[in-house]
Amino acid sequence: NRRLLPFNSFPSKRFPPTARLSCARRSKVCMNHEKVEALRALRVPGLPRFRIADAADTSAKDVYFIRHGEAAHNVAPRPWGEELMDAPLTEVGRQQAAGLLPQAAGVAFDVVIVSPLVRAIETATIGLAGHLERGVPFLVEELCREQLGPNLPDRRRPKHVIAAAYPALDFSAM
Repeated sequence: NRRLLPFNSFPSKRFPPTARLSCARRSKVCMNHEKVEALRALRVPGLPRFRIADAADTSAKDVYFIRHGEAAHNVAPRPWGEELMDAPLTEVGRQQAAGLLPQAAGVAFDVVIVSPLVRAIETATIGLAGHLERGVPFLVEELCREQLGPNLPDRRRPKHVIAAAYPALDFSAM
């Protein structure tokens, strides 16, 4: 049983070689070296970096990864058109996000870090709505994304458009 600790005890400021990102689609998403390195180097203002620690360490924090619900591009045939740029959740995706509510209710989050893609923001704001209402900070982080690629669904909307649609979220890290 392993947990995450603040990163400052690693003199090289790098993750140990045994650390791995957890992802359901490991072969397609998490094994891409550049993406993994970008996530490892992620620095969110006010938050520490992390390292793997023993479960017995009481200063450890739990980190949860939540994949977005079904989005329009997940069900649309290719080639994708401009309407699928930064694709929103489908009705099924919104139901999937709402399914997080009972599971997340018993978890005490210190912060929620979310991708700037609308499908991720919708999943977080629907599925973790109680935490948002209680004032848990929701930080939108540019590099917290599945892909930084040329596909239309991987391109985000302009920051000012997303920030206007979700004023309760903190966009200062973008």
